[in-house]
Amino acid sequence: MMRRGGASLAPHYEFEDRIPADAKARVEKIERDIPAGGHVEKINDAEPKSTS
Repeated sequence: MMRRGGASLAPHYEFEDRIPADAKARVEKIERDIPAGGHVEKINDAEPKSTS
């Protein structure tokens, strides 16, 4: 969805100061890479199985 512009990450709000700068930078890079096709996550749409 993000690649097609239909989704985005929520703002950090009150946690902004608690997130390390390097973590924010990695997330921002991935956000830029997704629309360009440079980052793809494999999705498993299989129905979850009970473990009990």
